[in-house]
Amino acid sequence: MEHIINHIIIIINLIAISAGFAAFFLYLHMYLINRLVLLKNYLELQVCMVAWSIVVFVLPYTIENLSESVELLVCMEIGIFLLTAFFFYYSALFYHELTGTSFQGIKRTIYKSISVFCGSAGLIPFLIKNNPYDVLTLLITGHYYLVMTLCFSINLISIYLMISRFRKIRKGIIRTIIKVNLLLFIVLVPLLITLVYLNDHNDKWKNSDA
Repeated sequence: MEHIINHIIIIINLIAISAGFAAFFLYLHMYLINRLVLLKNYLELQVCMVAWSIVVFVLPYTIENLSESVELLVCMEIGIFLLTAFFFYYSALFYHELTGTSFQGIKRTIYKSISVFCGSAGLIPFLIKNNPYDVLTLLITGHYYLVMTLCFSINLISIYLMISRFRKIRKGIIRTIIKVNLLLFIVLVPLLITLVYLNDHNDKWKNSDA
């Protein structure tokens, strides 16, 4: 069972990375034609999303084959926290701008505070534990609870903004961007849910096989 689950996880990650690259080149083509600043901002966000997907894809392999390289694993986990912080804030900024929704005042402060907390959360284990293995354990726990919660939250918020504001948007290029993004979310969100479920239950299946 473990062997099958690992293959499914690899396939899901490859689909997510492929979708990310496809979206990047699609928006790059649209940007070169329209020179819309909003598209440039999304390209920067897409680079972050692809980098996050690649790190998450490589991490299980690193744990499986380089488990003694604790420092490398710790650095990768910290990288996930930093990428998620960037992704959370700039996703909120982009989708508010895309849908013409206000992103000022207390709302902007809340998103920025959550992002800063996520970025700095990767350093908290170093203040609590001295043993590198204990630090890594706390980072992995934070990864599956804090990081995934923020990813799900910002995805749901983005979907809500696009659906609720779509009818009010008249500019053709913006409507196209929203349609493409909704299609990506339809593909990626279920994959993300499945990935979290499989990773969460992998140890149980591993023990049952033993």
